[in-house]
Amino acid sequence: MATEAKRGIPDDSPENTVRAIVAICQEIADDIDATLVTNSETKRTSITTTIDFRLDDPVRSLRLCFDYIESWNLSGVSGSIGGGYVFPSATEFGDVGETWKLELLSGSTNDSPPFRWGLYPRDTSYPLDSEPSMLLDGPRLRSLVLERMRPKTPDWIQTNS
Repeated sequence: MATEAKRGIPDDSPENTVRAIVAICQEIADDIDATLVTNSETKRTSITTTIDFRLDDPVRSLRLCFDYIESWNLSGVSGSIGGGYVFPSATEFGDVGETWKLELLSGSTNDSPPFRWGLYPRDTSYPLDSEPSMLLDGPRLRSLVLERMRPKTPDWIQTNS
């Protein structure tokens, strides 16, 4: 599984995108000695998968949430086929990173690939008709997680260079 995750996030089905994201998150957690807790729950026609990163430092945590409809059930869907968020923890120095909204984007119809997760600033209104700020891929996922989970030096502490 680790080799597969290093290749990135496939775009052939919503469930495979999330499977790969979970695998990449496990690699990251192993690399930074974080605890990773994942949970998937089926609600009617959709699946919600949450991924929680935790370190020994209680103020550094991160939650990713993906709510999506599996590919076999997409043909009758109009509107959104998936959404979610990336939600960082808060610290005594303020928020660590940005909160992002996620939208599962598809090809020309809701049931056609490529399936990719678009990242939108948290103040973007629904429906997300605009172009995403960026697409979530393996390197970007690693960057988002590491940006939030690594300790940040407060502005008032100056380093001598």
